[in-house]
Amino acid sequence: MRDIIYIPIEVKVREFYSKLFFISRAVKKGHSCIIGDKQAIQRALNIFGPGYYFYKSMNFYDQDHILSVKNRKNIYLVQDEEAGYALNDNSEMRKFIKMRSSKENVELIDRFFSWGKFDHSNWIKAFGKYKKKFFMAGSPRIDIWRENQVKNIFKNEIEEIKNFKNYVLIAASGISSLEELKKQENVDKFVRKNLNENKKDKNNRKLWQLKIFKEMVSLTNYLAEKFPKINFIFRNHPGDNNENIQNLFDKRFKNIIVNNLYEVSPWIYKSKCVIHSCSTVGIQTTIMRKNLISYNSKTVKYSHRKFPNKFGITSTSFIDTKNKLEKMLKLKKKTRTSKIVRERFFLSEKKYCSDIILDNLTPIKISEIKKKSDYNILRIKIYF
Repeated sequence: MRDIIYIPIEVKVREFYSKLFFISRAVKKGHSCIIGDKQAIQRALNIFGPGYYFYKSMNFYDQDHILSVKNRKNIYLVQDEEAGYALNDNSEMRKFIKMRSSKENVELIDRFFSWGKFDHSNWIKAFGKYKKKFFMAGSPRIDIWRENQVKNIFKNEIEEIKNFKNYVLIAASGISSLEELKKQENVDKFVRKNLNENKKDKNNRKLWQLKIFKEMVSLTNYLAEKFPKINFIFRNHPGDNNENIQNLFDKRFKNIIVNNLYEVSPWIYKSKCVIHSCSTVGIQTTIMRKNLISYNSKTVKYSHRKFPNKFGITSTSFIDTKNKLEKMLKLKKKTRTSKIVRERFFLSEKKYCSDIILDNLTPIKISEIKKKSDYNILRIKIYF
């Protein structure tokens, strides 16, 4: 039996299925895997002993956590779930790296898996002394965007979604209310404090996040009226209350459904078209070769993550979106995967990203692995 891989997850809707896929590949290679929230994994470390600890970030404030894991003889692996692949350019990526890392933490970790050329080159430039720790592998999340995996992994969800029949998926961007914005600002005061942002930057982010959400709501109302025979699934943030968001829409339009259930992949797969603005859903839709409209209003100029709007067909107004959606709904052929996808993602036709990551674990040796006879069965029953 190979070594144990510990896999903590934070946002279940975003991470769970891709981590399960990663586990399925790891088990085939002889690894044992333990998945759970951060606290459960900490308890598991006490029981099962050293292994690979695969975490979702190495934020500047994570140092105590990294040390606590490393002091137990574990190998610390990182892939940033926020990734930075949707950011505008290298300048924005440098800010992201400053916010999501520190020199001290890079010294502590054992391996960092980047998503593609864009983030990889910027991480290497920021921490050239430790470039051997950075490895370009793609992500397990990309693995489950492949059509054969979507149909297999999400077959139950796809059956449920069929009840909505013909629908267009609208991916919400920004923040839904002033109340939610204030919560985010309180978080940002801590996580973004070392960026030393000026007042203009903060105001632009605030303006963008509030205004684009309102525009996407208004755009959905407009399209629902123009296409009464088409359902419009408004995909809001997993943390939002569906009923509260539904109340923002015109009650005359019964073809607007607010729904943030399931991972987004099956929704994209069954959609006639996806409409977004500066959302990573736009990139995923392109990789899945589904019809896409990128809404590119004047508000977008304030966004620090405009890159996803390079994909699909661009619209600049409500009328423009309506006209382009009308034409797109008549198309039956699949769209081609855009070449610029490969600027941000490592895509292999022959191997899954999960396998590339797992193959790269081989040279790392873990000492003092506990034997099975050391496991305390009573503790396992109590903890789990």
